[in-house]
Amino acid sequence: MPNAAVKSVVLRIAFWWTATILGGVILLLFSPDQRMSFGQVVLRAICVIAMLVSLELGKIETVDGRSIALSLALLFGYTGTIIFLAETNSIRILVDMPIVAFYLGQYANAIYNTLLLFCATFLLLETTLSGKPVHRKYLAAIVISVSIGVGLHYPMIENPRYAYMVPDIVDFVSVDKVEKEFRDKGIASPNAELIAGRISLPKWDGSKKVGTLSRDERIKRVEELQPYTRGFNYIILVHSSLRLMGLYMNLVATMLVVVSIIIKLVKDPPQGAYRDKLSLAFLMYLIFEIIHEQSFREVTDWNLFLRIDEIGKLVTTATIVLIMSVEIRRYRFLSEAFGKYYESVLAKNPLRITRWRDEIDSVVLKYFFKRNRLSRRFLQKRRQP
Repeated sequence: MPNAAVKSVVLRIAFWWTATILGGVILLLFSPDQRMSFGQVVLRAICVIAMLVSLELGKIETVDGRSIALSLALLFGYTGTIIFLAETNSIRILVDMPIVAFYLGQYANAIYNTLLLFCATFLLLETTLSGKPVHRKYLAAIVISVSIGVGLHYPMIENPRYAYMVPDIVDFVSVDKVEKEFRDKGIASPNAELIAGRISLPKWDGSKKVGTLSRDERIKRVEELQPYTRGFNYIILVHSSLRLMGLYMNLVATMLVVVSIIIKLVKDPPQGAYRDKLSLAFLMYLIFEIIHEQSFREVTDWNLFLRIDEIGKLVTTATIVLIMSVEIRRYRFLSEAFGKYYESVLAKNPLRITRWRDEIDSVVLKYFFKRNRLSRRFLQKRRQP
């Protein structure tokens, strides 16, 4: 790739990244909360760079590849800007109501999970419906991801205060109220048995009350909820039902990407250079999202969660850098003459294409096959141009 072209791309990315970061800093200065951790800053800044790299890749991509690059650009752009606004409660610059920030935050995360599912769905359709018009695959991916997203988030869509009305929160309010009464009377740490003797808790069947808990059942239930009465631990409980929706969405997205990778391994269909590595990197991203959602539900201490979340954001940043590095490699490949020729042949006559051996093939050959029995063309090392 000519040096002038490289310089032009780098300058464009640097300019727009700087402008976006400056805009974020200005918003943060005016935001009432003015809170942003190191992990949040690094993650959102890298997301903006990943968005710009994806957009640059989309400019020189093939028709199918352009759709994948633009989908990732949309995902990273949304994560780097809209989620940033939700995290910093920047809406309070205009409306000084914390509950409004909560509403926007929950809907922003719902859209984010739907975008993840959209990208995963499109990757699968790109593998299974190779050669079909891109707009049909795009439309199918939108219908599938939006349908699943609306279905799983419907309780929250129907009632914006859904997170405050689930059984865990209803029971928590009763437990927290009685515990505060004991503290007002000078009992600093009332045990579960003492609290259970002062309240009546319902028995739940989903979201419906179907009876009343017995004394032993009340004690056990109070023991489950008491950790959330300390400090800001209740925040975890409030978000738990919302995180469960996100967990289900990410599990579906991960399953679709795994199916896509398996199809590629079994059928070994001709595909664009580095496309398989992009799928693997995106799969890693989804796996860490699942771990992140599950950790929010498992941890009961808010301060501990913040520390875990900070580490998780840095790990997620690393996976985005990995995705971005694959995109950069593909950009360099497509910008060369041999790369353009390879992709043009792939588009016109894919049966002429056999994939070259890469690092993954070398590992498989080393541990699972006897090399002297294999002489297929795809096992030959790629020659450097």
